[in-house]
Amino acid sequence: MSNKKELEDFLTDKEFRSWVLNPTPKSSLFWEKWLEANPQYEKEVLRARELILSLQYPSTSQPDEEEKDEILKSILQVPGNSLGTEQRRSFRYFRIAASIVLAIGIGLLFYYKGFDNATVVASNQVEVQTIKRTNPKGRKSEIVLTDGTRVMLNSNSTLTYSSDFAQNRYIELEGEAYFKVAKDPEHPFIVKSRQIETRALGTAFNVKTTEASVDVLLTEGSVEVSVIDQKDQVIRLEPMQKTAYSVQKGLGAPSFQKDMTDMLWTRGIIFFKETPISEVLRTLENWYDVQIDVSGGYEEVKYSGEFDNEYLSNVLQSMSQALDMTYELTGKNVKVKFNKSL
Repeated sequence: MSNKKELEDFLTDKEFRSWVLNPTPKSSLFWEKWLEANPQYEKEVLRARELILSLQYPSTSQPDEEEKDEILKSILQVPGNSLGTEQRRSFRYFRIAASIVLAIGIGLLFYYKGFDNATVVASNQVEVQTIKRTNPKGRKSEIVLTDGTRVMLNSNSTLTYSSDFAQNRYIELEGEAYFKVAKDPEHPFIVKSRQIETRALGTAFNVKTTEASVDVLLTEGSVEVSVIDQKDQVIRLEPMQKTAYSVQKGLGAPSFQKDMTDMLWTRGIIFFKETPISEVLRTLENWYDVQIDVSGGYEEVKYSGEFDNEYLSNVLQSMSQALDMTYELTGKNVKVKFNKSL
């Protein structure tokens, strides 16, 4: 699909309609990547999708050719010059949509009752499939989901969701991601991270999953964080608040984050503040896609530092100056040796 500039272009595109009505992992990935490459058309895509999905009527009977002709005649007989500007614009899109339905030929029923009362339903049942978006170590990406939600996915992280995501906004995360959620009051946006669910309508928040905990940080709006199967463990966060969950301690009380350093990764900045060296090295492995072998006494070592889009060699050099350590970098392999604990 190229050079699409107007709503009508999407409404009359067969592949676009097929994706909206019968989404598959392949078509969902195609349109997500198309939106990522053409963000200026996001509003048109979402509006066209809403229009197609809004044409729903609860029936599974099929119109014959004579009924289709009568429907089309009724639509085309509405006098355009008797309508106001906004009505003509709405009617134009309505007529396009009706023509689309009559032309699809995939078991859709079009039901017409006056100007503002037309609906469509797919009579065939489409199997819902699973979609996975994975970033390997060393790679970060921005993803535009089919409901308009933008996701910044960190390295060594995976999103899993169904091909009907826009109707069922439930997503699973392993790793770390920042979500800027599109508003849709009828479909709450839910992120599952191990035993934790974060529920939002239209908001922005960060979720980070590590071996020890699941951290949720809210930057805009409001979210509810809950422990699955434990109704008494529910926390509502306000902007700039963070909560953490661990198996040992459960869901922690909200705490305000003054500097929001947890969000620096979305700008390409690595930030450590009295961070255990084991977590520092694990972060570097994911960030730069390397394997780090460590030796020496390092169990109690902690490190603080900030690096803005730096080469790994520069990061290691700074660490070696601050800590009593040496390193050897060969391709994607790093050997780190601590001479003593600090």
